[in-house]
Amino acid sequence: ERARELLVNGSARASLALRSCLASWRQLRSLQRLLGGDRDHARLRDAHEGLKQRVRMQFERVGEQLSRSQAMALAFVGLAAWRRHRQLAGLLRDLDGVRQLLVVLHAEGQCFVQSQQAAEAMASWLAQHGAA
Repeated sequence: ERARELLVNGSARASLALRSCLASWRQLRSLQRLLGGDRDHARLRDAHEGLKQRVRMQFERVGEQLSRSQAMALAFVGLAAWRRHRQLAGLLRDLDGVRQLLVVLHAEGQCFVQSQQAAEAMASWLAQHGAA
């Protein structure tokens, strides 16, 4: 209040001094706000660094999970291929067994045909010579 009276009613010198003090006080308030802003800036910078670190860790985790899922996919493909190979190998063994059985049956069929032909030839010979 006193400063206001001096400012309005006082001499030019006192008025100038008061105005100078008022301007200094305003600048001081601005500086104090800036200093407070620096503290806020430091706090925000620290929070930003923490968030960057968290994002980096999340990316690393996602990368690890992706490589694990790729490894699992490769293992699954390998397992499926192995099962298919095992199934085909079993089918090939069965097919080879059937082929060998057919060879034996064919040989037995040939023997049967030959023995039947021999029996017919013998019967025919006996019929020709036995009747004579």
